[in-house]
Amino acid sequence: MTTIEIGDAEWEDTFHPIINPLDSNASCEGQMFETYGEELAYVLDVAKREPRRVWTYVDGAKNPIIISGYHVVNRIGYFITEVAWDEGTDYNVLLD
Repeated sequence: MTTIEIGDAEWEDTFHPIINPLDSNASCEGQMFETYGEELAYVLDVAKREPRRVWTYVDGAKNPIIISGYHVVNRIGYFITEVAWDEGTDYNVLLD
């Protein structure tokens, strides 16, 4: 498995996070999904059908980061992107 670190601007330009259609006041410029309720159900539905489009915003060792995939430990929220990441590659998105 290859791990690639990219900045958040490159992540947005490459993978195109979608706007949360369930919450007009969502965090992170309207792109973050919550970890509970209807928003989590939406994320889990996408993860079931297209798992490489789901990303987890986590409290990292030093700073929060976004990592590819659906994760539960240290989660802050989720993102769904229009573009899926490459199979066999993990991404760590470093936030500015």
